[in-house]
Amino acid sequence: MNSKPCPDCDGGGVVTRREFLKTTVTTVAAAAAAPLVLPAGVEGASAKAGRSETLVATLYKDLSEAQRKAVCFPFEHALRSKVDNNWHITDKKISEFFSKDQQAMIKEIFFGLHSPEYAQTVYNQVEHDGGSAGGFGGTSIALFGEPGTGKFEFVITGRHCTRRCDGDSVAGAAFGGPIFYGHAAKSANEKPDHPETVKLTGKKKDLPGIPMAELSRDQKDLVKKVMSDLLAPFRKDDSKEAMKLIDKNGFDHLHMAFYKDQDVGKDGVWDVWQIEGPAMVWYFRGDPHVHTWVHIRENAPTA
Repeated sequence: MNSKPCPDCDGGGVVTRREFLKTTVTTVAAAAAAPLVLPAGVEGASAKAGRSETLVATLYKDLSEAQRKAVCFPFEHALRSKVDNNWHITDKKISEFFSKDQQAMIKEIFFGLHSPEYAQTVYNQVEHDGGSAGGFGGTSIALFGEPGTGKFEFVITGRHCTRRCDGDSVAGAAFGGPIFYGHAAKSANEKPDHPETVKLTGKKKDLPGIPMAELSRDQKDLVKKVMSDLLAPFRKDDSKEAMKLIDKNGFDHLHMAFYKDQDVGKDGVWDVWQIEGPAMVWYFRGDPHVHTWVHIRENAPTA
């Protein structure tokens, strides 16, 4: 684990949740006016939709047979749909197993999966939280299927990181499947394996929290605004697809829950909350550090 304080967090990594919210608002305002800073070694890069998919195809073609044997799998392989808070989809670290040019492509694929306003900040988070494991270079990737010949998906994983690039190969799934993001401003022990938080129930009733159907129009608009803000770090195509799938399942079927028994300090700043619907789970846990699970589909799996 990384014992160093996060350079983006005040107080050497010790920051209250209210300070975090205040800092985030300021950062967002500044980022909106700033150009995207791309990883070193990537020239003429673009974060527009489709760029990451194009680079996945280029990366695949550039892999040696030995590399393909280690990180390429059939599209329907069970590993493709796995997600955890702290894991590696293969045992091949990016910085050790790939050439410099391949590493640059992988970085740009990652950047292209996020909005220009947030890409550098998200990259810094993965770099920091990767810590002694090698930062972003300590993450790992896998490719499922073959780009350009049908269905494919690129998956990158590490501590507090599961991201996907599928070119809409996974029908009816925002982001190509469940994703995870988080951040630890200071060191905290943790283990992987929290699959229950992204299980979709298919239920429209009897979910925890208040149903959106019981909120006023103004309150519903505020919830939609919050959800749009939550999607802001990701590229526009993925964000639009997520909201489209949420609306298709019925916004009024969503339930929102805050967990008072997990309110650290009993200060009314909720440390754990969840928005859930028949084919969606967005779970946030803020203590001892941020863990966020996101799974949005057109329909909940029947199996």
